[in-house]
Amino acid sequence: MSTPALTYFLALVRFETDLWNLVEKRISTAPLTLGRYLVLTAVEAVPECRVQDIANSVGSTVGAVSRLIDRLE
Repeated sequence: MSTPALTYFLALVRFETDLWNLVEKRISTAPLTLGRYLVLTAVEAVPECRVQDIANSVGSTVGAVSRLIDRLE
């Protein structure tokens, strides 16, 4: 059984996913994904940041951000 809070939460997650996909689709002609863009803007804001700082900034794991940074390099 679904509570109003759960229904709202699931709708919010769905909205976030749809929004992310829309942005990805709009920038798909560029060689830059939204995830890469977010990482680069985090580095631009704090050039001497650590991988942990970037992960916290973009809401991802250190491992995922580390792999993304390796691909960007």
